Amino acid sequence: MQTLDHLPLSALKGAGAATLARLEKLGVSSVLDLLLHVPLRYEDRSRLTALGALQAGASAKVCGQVQLAEITPRGRRSLVCRLGDGTGHVYLRFFHFNARQYEQLAKGVWVSAFGEVRQGFYGLEITHPEYQIRAEKEESDEQADGDRDQLDGAQSMHRLAPPARDTSLAEGELSRGSG
Repeated sequence: MQTLDHLPLSALKGAGAATLARLEKLGVSSVLDLLLHVPLRYEDRSRLTALGALQAGASAKVCGQVQLAEITPRGRRSLVCRLGDGTGHVYLRFFHFNARQYEQLAKGVWVSAFGEVRQGFYGLEITHPEYQIRAEKEESDEQADGDRDQLDGAQSMHRLAPPARDTSLAEGELSRGSG
């Protein structure tokens, strides 16, 4: 019986040439390497950042009330939404959007969003954030949907190979009882 450190990734069901090439770029060459691969950093989505405390270059979770939502025709067409929380404001920018998103982001709606803050034309903005419509303002200590203490692994693998796929490869090998 082979041990996991000697079992090549090509032995895994569903590991095709493209997946193997992406994993090779990460230095993952055996099943054991795949099981022990850890994220480079974690994105903490449990801490709410006040809009007035945002800094360009940082990833942050924010919550604010929509003050403005408009489709800008100049340059590349985009949906721009301004959030405010009393301490400051930030713009959410969507280049790929639909009519439903525009309707959801109506003035007065509370939104929590996560993404990388950048300096934009009008000030700080988050382009294509992950967002959620809220019934009310989200508090930093008491989160509305119970996703408290949520950490998300931000791996180099996210760009090279989908994490869910890699997890299923490793889980498949473990369930077969190799080792």
